[in-house]
Amino acid sequence: MNKKIKKQVKWEGPCGSISPTNNRDLLNLFDNDILLKYFSDKQSSDDLKKVKVITEKSLKYLRKIFKSYDLTSAYHNFDHNYTTTVTSFRAFIGALKINESITVNDLKLLLLASLFHDTGYLLNSSFKSKSNVVTHIVRSLIFMESFVKKLDWDNRDVNDLLILGQFTDYSKWKKDRLKIINHDCKINTVLAKIIVGADFMQVVDRNYFDNLDILNEFLKITQGIEEKKGQKKFYNLSSDVTQWIWEYLDAFYEGKDKDPYRKGWKHFKSGMTKRFGIDI
Repeated sequence: MNKKIKKQVKWEGPCGSISPTNNRDLLNLFDNDILLKYFSDKQSSDDLKKVKVITEKSLKYLRKIFKSYDLTSAYHNFDHNYTTTVTSFRAFIGALKINESITVNDLKLLLLASLFHDTGYLLNSSFKSKSNVVTHIVRSLIFMESFVKKLDWDNRDVNDLLILGQFTDYSKWKKDRLKIINHDCKINTVLAKIIVGADFMQVVDRNYFDNLDILNEFLKITQGIEEKKGQKKFYNLSSDVTQWIWEYLDAFYEGKDKDPYRKGWKHFKSGMTKRFGIDI
């Protein structure tokens, strides 16, 4: 049986630039000049407003369920989902700036997948299979699908959303990585690059090393949180998963020197070396 988690990790993004206590950091991005420029025609503008409404509904729903259910992971709380989504949105705008071929509908899929991607860590006893074992990713997809069904989405959008949500299951990362490289994602490859990168960008959070003592379940280290080999393996995975999102975040901030995620990554590398003696 899953153990209930009472103590939760607090996430605030790189340099403390994201506040999960309110919706402003996410919703204010809908007023970004680049976003409005690229989706300025009447149809796209109307669609963008609809995506904002859906996002607001999602935030209201998620804040409610994260208060209603017990967590099975100290790491995968509402703050994590929220900061991941803000990072995803920033990267999406950055991708627009470098002329990636993405649409308003892609934004809708990205935001919903990011917001719901780890809801599977909520403890809900009704989510059981015959074997009484349901992975967190399957639980997350159940939350996604049940929510969007109320929005009267067409089947193709629902299917694309569920495909995108599955990319945050890193137990099959080697296969997913090849799908991204070969543009064989069955969805827009840019979305896959962004969501996995944004998810792992929690390592640049200024609270990351303060939180390590309660992150053992996430890092998959069985011999202790400070086991060097496990931390090195995790660092390598983090580097691999985030490799594609950097150009989008740099574009959003108009340069590497202005990108707070770059500063956070330097802190991550430095912490790995100082705390664990890892040669990076």
